[in-house]
Order: sequence, then structure tokens, then C-alpha cells
Amino acid sequence: MEKKEYEGLDITVFEEVLNNGLRVYLCKLPLDETYAKMTVSTGLAVNKFTFEGKEYEVSPHTAHFLEHILFNKEDGDLSYNFLKNSSQYNATTSLDETKYCFLGYNNFYDNLKTLLRIVSEPFFTEEGISKEKGIIEAELKSRLGKTGTIIYDNTAKNLFHSSHYKDYNNFKKGMFEDLYAITKEELEIYYKAFYNPNNMYLVIAGNINPKEIIDFLNKNCQTLSSKCLPQIKQVHEPETVLKEKEYIQTEIKGKLIQIAYKEKIQNLENFPLDYAMMKIYLSKKLSVLSNLKDITEKDDNYITPYVYYSLDVMDGYYVIQNYVKVKEEKDATSILTADLQNKKITRDDFELLKKYQIISLLKKLDYPVKIGDLITSQIKLYKKPLYNIYMIYKNLKYEDFLDYIDNLSFTNKSVIVYEKERFNVK
Repeated sequence: MEKKEYEGLDITVFEEVLNNGLRVYLCKLPLDETYAKMTVSTGLAVNKFTFEGKEYEVSPHTAHFLEHILFNKEDGDLSYNFLKNSSQYNATTSLDETKYCFLGYNNFYDNLKTLLRIVSEPFFTEEGISKEKGIIEAELKSRLGKTGTIIYDNTAKNLFHSSHYKDYNNFKKGMFEDLYAITKEELEIYYKAFYNPNNMYLVIAGNINPKEIIDFLNKNCQTLSSKCLPQIKQVHEPETVLKEKEYIQTEIKGKLIQIAYKEKIQNLENFPLDYAMMKIYLSKKLSVLSNLKDITEKDDNYITPYVYYSLDVMDGYYVIQNYVKVKEEKDATSILTADLQNKKITRDDFELLKKYQIISLLKKLDYPVKIGDLITSQIKLYKKPLYNIYMIYKNLKYEDFLDYIDNLSFTNKSVIVYEKERFNVK
């Protein structure tokens, strides 16, 4: 077991790789609750892959379907084990990850054993699969037409030409037709390919004894046997966007404008530094520190005074999404883009933005869930915990930052306008 320290943050993490390849990260905290999260590196956008020399294409629902059905075992639904222990639990599937977690005060090892059983003991029956299809259909129907779901569904589709992220929601026959076409054999091969300990990692933060946990895992985690990893085809993705503008009907008052920018990562060799620079720049342009609020508050065309944004990393690109709600489309897109392209930032601004990022980081250290999610998010971004994250922000130089932002363009963008009125044609 290797001991690591987050520099300047007084946080210790113990790292271990089990014999079967599972990576484990343990953070002991002087707090009563304990949080555990198992992450599988596959998600909604991963449905074309090569495994053991054979190519496969499965339904875009498959990763999400597994997230549901893996709770079901021959002795019942394992979610009740967490409830019996008065613990919270959850499971989620994003574009490229599937996560299972729990949070509780007591019965930690019982909860951990349940978590391990969920991901390591598949129990697929035709009856169980049929029942789960109905449950997932109801979940999908509850989300249909909701603005947040529509935005999530259309971003990668309009930005990318050939990235595998476009495969999310790329149904052959239709959303529900593809759901009901999923077979037991598809689930078994997808599980075998991706629920591989070399493709998974476990993060635990809270009131723990790291050595005891490793001993427990070595005794209870061997059903996850090491296998070869699946391969996802790597393709060249051009800097341009596939579709520059689209209008989509939705039940919404006014109009919601989504602008998604596709910005190439400048320095993949030192990606943590590159990402820190981008975060600082966007915190000036699109966060609560942004000057845009002065514009949106004074102009009554803006229904909401804030411009919301998200930052993702996909296939060597930053995907920056802005959302603003307006009465009329007018020049909202050009105003938002012009502000992003206005790169005037003073040294005082820069120092303030550095402090803002450091404070945001420190706020993640007061609760097991926040620390666990910090470690998990860093592994997703950087393939490992970033133990020098504090020092990266602290040591950033203004002159280097100016050189960095000088190469940002924000010219490759896709705009989607969500509205109701345009489609109300008699």
C-alpha cells in the first residue's frame, strides 16, 4: 500500500492495486460517515467495441441497463441491504462512466460487501431482463421532453463528426424499440468486457482503517477476475462542428439558447496545467465572477440573469456549454461569444481568479462525499489523483496564462435554440 499526500491540503490517500487489477484509493478522515464509490469506465456513449478479437455493436441502452439489473440477484434486490443498514445508495450512468456508491454511519463492511456483490456477481435471467425493461421504459418516459434531457442528448450529436460520443442515443430502430431488443447475450458480453477490474476503481473516504479494508478486499473481491480489456476505436476528430445551428421544439416559456464550443486542448502532455488555465479563464467569463451579469441584469430580454455553463473533455477537445433563457433570440449568441473572445484580463483579475479556484478546491475537503468525488473526478480527467492540484493553481504565472488564452478561439460552435413558438404553425 502506497501513501500519498495532497500537497498543501493536509489530505492523505492510500493507494493499492489488488491482485486482480482493481485500483483502490482510501482516504481516512476524522468524520463519522464513510463514503464508497465503485466506478466502471464505460457509459452511454460506449456501444461499439472490440473484445477478445471480435467486434461488437450493442444498444445505447446497454450500460444503463446493466447499472439497473446488477442490483438483482438470486436472493433478491441488493438495494434493500443498504436501506436495512440505514445507508444512502445510488447508481448513475454518464456518457463514459457507470458509478455505484453508498454513504453511511454504521455497518460499513456489510455495505462494502453488498457493493462488491453488485458489480461482481451478475445474475441475468429472461424474467429479470423483461421486468427491468419495463422499469427503464418508465424512467425514460419520465424524462422525455424535459429541457435538461434534450440538451444532454443533442450536444455531442451536433459537435462531433466521428467521435464515439455521437453514438449516445444513436438508436437503430428507436429509443424504446432498441430497449426491448436487448438480449441476455448482449448483457453478458458487455458485462464480461467492461466489468473487468482493470477497467474499474474503488474510492473510499471517511472513518476507515486502510489496512483492514485492503485485507477485506483481498478476501472478498476475487470473484472479479482479470481479463483482457475491450478496445474502443480511436478516430481523428476535426476541429469543426458537424451542425452549426438547430431549432428544437420543447415546452418552454421564452427561448433557451445553448451554445456549445469545441475548443482543442492545447497541451495534452501537461493536461493538468492546460485544464487549470481553462478553468480560470471560464471562471472569469461564465461564472458568478463574470461581467455578463451586468449585461443580462440590465437587458429585460434575459429571463434569467445568469449564464450557466459546463465544461467537459471529449476526444482531445474541451466542450464548453453555455445556457441562457431569453424572450427573443436576437443577438444573445453574438454577445456571449464576443465576451468569451474578449481576452482582456488584468493581473489583479488573474490573482483573484486563482484564489477563487483554490477556495473552490478547499470547499471540497469538509465531507467524505466531496473528497471521494474529488478523487473520482481527477481519476476520470487525469487517469490518477492529482496530488499537486493545489500547487498547480498556486504556482500559475500571469504571463503564461496570457500566452495560453491568446491561443483560444471559441470559433467552432454549435447553437441550439429550444423554443415552442416557432413550431405553433396552424
